[in-house]
Amino acid sequence: MIQIITEKKGPNDFLCINDVVQDLSIQHSGNYNIEWKDRNHTAWNKRFKTEHYKNISIDEYDPTQPAYYLVTMPNTIDRFNTTWARFLTQHTIDILKQHNIPFLLSQPLEHTHDYIDTGQSNLNRLDYKIMAVDSLLASRGLHTNNIAIHGISKIHRHAHQLNKRKIFDIFSTEFLNQGRFYLEEDRNHLNSLCTFEDHIKCKDIKTKTFILLNRLLRDIRCISALKLLPYLDNGVFTFLGRETNNRQLPITEVKERLNLICDINNLTEEKDKVTTFLRNFPYELNHDDLENQRLNHTINDHRKEVYYEIVAETHDMNIFDKDLSILSEKILWPILNHLPFIVIGHRRNHEFLRELGFKTFDHLFFNKGDHRFTGTNVKEFLLCLEQGVNHYNNTGCNIDFYKNLEDDLKFNFNHLVNTDWFKEESEWLISNQNI
Repeated sequence: MIQIITEKKGPNDFLCINDVVQDLSIQHSGNYNIEWKDRNHTAWNKRFKTEHYKNISIDEYDPTQPAYYLVTMPNTIDRFNTTWARFLTQHTIDILKQHNIPFLLSQPLEHTHDYIDTGQSNLNRLDYKIMAVDSLLASRGLHTNNIAIHGISKIHRHAHQLNKRKIFDIFSTEFLNQGRFYLEEDRNHLNSLCTFEDHIKCKDIKTKTFILLNRLLRDIRCISALKLLPYLDNGVFTFLGRETNNRQLPITEVKERLNLICDINNLTEEKDKVTTFLRNFPYELNHDDLENQRLNHTINDHRKEVYYEIVAETHDMNIFDKDLSILSEKILWPILNHLPFIVIGHRRNHEFLRELGFKTFDHLFFNKGDHRFTGTNVKEFLLCLEQGVNHYNNTGCNIDFYKNLEDDLKFNFNHLVNTDWFKEESEWLISNQNI
């Protein structure tokens, strides 16, 4: 069990230091946007209902038990804003300093890799924003308290040393924990998730090769879809062309975006496909709405028609070549539906999934020793993706091949829904408390 310290603790909720700051900001600005505050609180309140986390106030701190001081991050634009550190009371500072309690900067449903200066050729340099947090804390007498960054991204390197403290990340298991929730919800209401046996029974309707879902317009998804254009008719494919606010982009703007993405990455071949690709835009399925990456029984019915899933994971093209992983709810669906998969996303995703205990299937798509899919060259990545899809379509899209994957598919399903992911996360926090 690990103690999570907040400024105040109630019977059903808590108040951390950034909540105090945000409440004051709302009073003065009138900008009442608390979407991320609510998400953060929902995520942490789930943890506090388990035996692995205990929410305490600063005065309830027990120095014999591991602890972190929680600072939830209430937005994504300026998540490492230092204002909260200015509002720490002297009483709180005295306890944090006396026991050298580390800080936990948390946004459990979002990637938080931007504490790294990703503009550098490696991941060795911290961003100025986290340096500003360090400086302000030091000015208040907190020189040695480590800082953990908690989100759905994972930086694959050892902790950073910043003056007298260490900065490191802790992967949020928020979405992995939701696997069991989605399974129970489906069993209670829809019964739409596909078992291995369902796929065997549906062998006669498996007329498609893969399923690939795209709602938001993201660079890696755009160029991957263009590269796979010759294969889309034989797959279940969506490309909705939405913005993060769910605004539907007009086809003229989508065309402009696609051309720009191709120009930036010097992808002449893919740019030549834009006009042809957009003839069928938007690529939609019935009931393919905002829930297309949540529990959607219509989408799950389409999964019965295919042999594998191409997961379009959350991705930032600006850090394509960095040793990074981001895993969101999107990775849940092939696992819950007993499908093999490859992940279009950050280059260490498959490796990180294996570290988390899952079986991966990239070896069925790519030749041994071919590292282009996890490399740093965009053109080579796309060529490897196309070759891998073509290879699996020719060798793996038959029921006999699928049957041979039974053990791995069932293992992944059981590992996802039976693992106590909050326990795993709390153990990572404990083991890193005094690094």
